[in-house]
Amino acid sequence: MSISRRKCLKWIGAAGLGSVAGKSAFAAGNKHFEGYPESFGVLHDITLCVGCRSCEAACAKVNELPAPDKPFTDLSVLQEKRRTTAKAYTV
Repeated sequence: MSISRRKCLKWIGAAGLGSVAGKSAFAAGNKHFEGYPESFGVLHDITLCVGCRSCEAACAKVNELPAPDKPFTDLSVLQEKRRTTAKAYTV
């Protein structure tokens, strides 16, 4: 079995990229942030969103935010662009 130069270079490149990607992912997960010890981040997969706003309601409850101007069941708010504010966390 003979290995072509092209195939060998592909393997070396893939191995190099794999080793770099593995180290950066490990390093990112190893950092400790001391600013807000009781806080957590949330990863939200917007591709699975059906627009029910349940995540916004849960977030508002956990963070003890004031009641919104329009209830979470009012989906008309999705027709306009919204920004996160000190009184409302949006997705």
